[in-house]
Amino acid sequence: MPAISENKHPDTIKPLNSDDLFNLLSAEFATYRGQYDKALDFYLTPMRRHPSAYLAERSTRLSMYQKRFEDMLESAKIWTATDNNNPQAYFFLSLAHANHANPRLALKAMLKVQKHAYTTDFTRLTLLLKDNTERQYYLQQLLILPTNQDNTDTLLALATLYKDLKQYKKSLYYITTALNTRLSDKLYLYAAQLYIAMDKPDLAMSMYQKITQQQPSNSELRLQYAQLATHHNTATAIEQFEVLRLQMFNTSIISLNLGLLYLHENNISKAKPIFEQLLKQDKHRDISHYYLGQIANINQQAEQALIHFLAIESSPERSRAREYIANIYIEQKKYAKAQRFIDSELLQAADKPYRERLNILKALLLQYQGENEKAYQHISHQISQNPHSTDARYSRAMLAEMQNNLPQMETDLRYIINQDPNSTLALNALGYTLATKTNRLNEAHQLIQQALNISPADPAVLDSMGWVLYRMGQWQQAKDYLQLAMQQLPDADVVAHLAEVLWMLGHKEDATSLVKEALHQTPDHIELNETINRLNIPL
Repeated sequence: MPAISENKHPDTIKPLNSDDLFNLLSAEFATYRGQYDKALDFYLTPMRRHPSAYLAERSTRLSMYQKRFEDMLESAKIWTATDNNNPQAYFFLSLAHANHANPRLALKAMLKVQKHAYTTDFTRLTLLLKDNTERQYYLQQLLILPTNQDNTDTLLALATLYKDLKQYKKSLYYITTALNTRLSDKLYLYAAQLYIAMDKPDLAMSMYQKITQQQPSNSELRLQYAQLATHHNTATAIEQFEVLRLQMFNTSIISLNLGLLYLHENNISKAKPIFEQLLKQDKHRDISHYYLGQIANINQQAEQALIHFLAIESSPERSRAREYIANIYIEQKKYAKAQRFIDSELLQAADKPYRERLNILKALLLQYQGENEKAYQHISHQISQNPHSTDARYSRAMLAEMQNNLPQMETDLRYIINQDPNSTLALNALGYTLATKTNRLNEAHQLIQQALNISPADPAVLDSMGWVLYRMGQWQQAKDYLQLAMQQLPDADVVAHLAEVLWMLGHKEDATSLVKEALHQTPDHIELNETINRLNIPL
């Protein structure tokens, strides 16, 4: 608790009766014992009967500490009335008015503090303002005050007002002026928040970096820095969360964030032990099981993935985990088990989007069983029930492409693109199919270029761009894109494309070496074998 008073002895108080004297003594004892709520009640009674600066100050400070703002306003008014040259009294009166949503009276009292050359807190008052009318009024009053190096508070208050009015350049001017006169963590933090509002995360992070360097043990500020970096610089976020894990004794929420960041960076060797440790600690069980299941699935450890996915009980990740389970059963060719599982989930599922995804899985199951027409009819029925479902339309487009029903495929994919012009999935799928199965190569190139503009590092889109350039006769450019795709996604589809381009460019040994290695891993891959046979690549 802050000091109750700087005065060691009370000022002159009118003679007290025995009851008031008892209250005063009781207040002093209660304060000494830390019973501040009782102390305040004991002080208020004699203050009301015998107004004095001493009693009013004690009551004001205690009521602020206890957040009893009605009593604070009453006490502060008596304090200023009995000691009208004391800037501290007006300071507390200003805060009392601010907490009573009376910003103009709060400002009037704080201006009296400023006239006494005492420390002001205009910034706190501006943060409590609710509407722009009051902000404009404050601007009129504060702009006439001096803004030299001794008035950092005024500069910061002006910066706050302009920030809240979304006049960011003016706000930045005042915060920069304040920083030029006085470097402080408070100003750096404010500058960081302003840069966030201005959508300049790199500058905001530079401010947080300075603060954390000056206050390395301040975990709260470091957490803000880490959270900001999470959305803009994963490496920095990981670095800060690692420090926090040490500072905060491996707090589970810090570990969870760190595990997710490592997973985002595809650093499975770092992510996996973090989620395993959370399970041992019995913390964040469902989400840890979910991501451990994903990791096992990536590592083609289907049974381990099932163990984790089936362990999820009631988190938001449960429905996604159940979809993974169905997919695993389908990929394992346990079709009857997959069918029973999907049907059971459909009987229980109340969530409409989840039911939709289950029905898409049902169509996928039929497709895996060679029942393409049944799959097509099933998904078409779902679309008739919900014609705006882009997921269902994409699923039908892929089935239509398998049946060489290109008009239907194009209709569904263009519907998706009309709904979401930034759908990389639909743009790439339509562009690649046109490049592969038609002579509409310029149109295909345009669609794939759109997808590449949106997702320049997507290996599937890079592969499509390489393939359409090859079909257009631009073999060297095609090779460059396909090699980029191979670096990120060295699967058999990309190998088949790159091998063909290398073969046509005369790099036949490279092409042969490439397909041999891929064939060893995926001997039954249809497109890879077709490419080998068509080009007569020797094995």
